Amino acid sequence: MQGSPSFVVSSIWVRAIPEKATHVV
Repeated sequence: MQGSPSFVVSSIWVRAIPEKATHVV
């Protein structure tokens, strides 16, 4: 991953752990 921008990381989290992502976002 080239740097892994915040939005990219967020998208991964949303797809990986929707429940956790909901609390993080």
